[in-house]
Amino acid sequence: MVEFWKISHYVKHVVGLEFEVKDGNFKPYGMTSGNMMTFTFSLLLIEGREFLMLLPKDDLGLTGGVYAKKVTDIEKLTGKTVVLVLDSITSETRRALIAKRVNFIVPDKQLYLPSLMMCFTERGIDSKKRQKDQFAPATQVILFYHILRHSLDGMRLKDIADAVGYSPKAVGTAIAQIQNVGLCAVEQADGRTKVVHFSQNRLELWRLSQSYLISPISNVYYMDTPEIMGKTPRFFTYEWALSLCTKLASPTNESYAVDRNDMAIDELIKKGLLHKEEGLIRLEVWKYPPYVLSDNSNVDPLSLWMCLREEDDERVNGELERLIENKLTKLNGEYREDS
Repeated sequence: MVEFWKISHYVKHVVGLEFEVKDGNFKPYGMTSGNMMTFTFSLLLIEGREFLMLLPKDDLGLTGGVYAKKVTDIEKLTGKTVVLVLDSITSETRRALIAKRVNFIVPDKQLYLPSLMMCFTERGIDSKKRQKDQFAPATQVILFYHILRHSLDGMRLKDIADAVGYSPKAVGTAIAQIQNVGLCAVEQADGRTKVVHFSQNRLELWRLSQSYLISPISNVYYMDTPEIMGKTPRFFTYEWALSLCTKLASPTNESYAVDRNDMAIDELIKKGLLHKEEGLIRLEVWKYPPYVLSDNSNVDPLSLWMCLREEDDERVNGELERLIENKLTKLNGEYREDS
């Protein structure tokens, strides 16, 4: 359970909001015994606005949808605005809570208070700079293609366009963005022909580019069976993909990634076969086509890292970083077996 001083310190001294405990041992009238055993309740004032804080007594392992329903039920019962406080949060739970506009605080990680029209993350202070420098989807594809699939060093922009499936104009814009952050240089080979040279090896490019990268996910939907997608190209992603190439156990549900420009996905949405609530199978609609970077049935490991970037799970993060480092070291010709 989150210690109370951590909540106070985060809200007051990190985020910088007015924070006061009105009743640290509040007992809501008519609350079910199940909820009383599950949560502790406190009345808070944040920026002068009263909130009923729900603090789980243990790591409940509940999904975002279940948390959201409990919050809604408790708000209806008490007539008070609820804020959920969690010790850690997965990206899946985060998205579900945000989709339902549930107020929540994860000390030292994130504060999301739509009731006060506020959102603050651990990287919130420099978010404007990051948004300005963030790579466009095409830029990320080209960099990842060079790192993972085939070296683009010394290639003409036109040849790069042919390799990745983007227009020469889009490639020129993407290379300029990579050049602007110091990861490549563009030289005139002969006359008007431009060629690209990358400044670092694959592993160093990956490390140096991380602050500019974006999540490939445009939207997340759920469905009951993958058969409804027919022949739509799809690749394993999220924790399911990670379990297939590491020692992690397989999660309960499968996860797939598809290209947002696939017309079949639009048809499934129109027919109501894909929905935003939780379901048996997770479907990520990506900002760029997964097949450009994948060399098997999984999405590529760098994009997967971006999908799981916000996971607050040391095992997931450790396995993913190990997978990437081994792969890139191998591509650099320096692969070493585990001792």
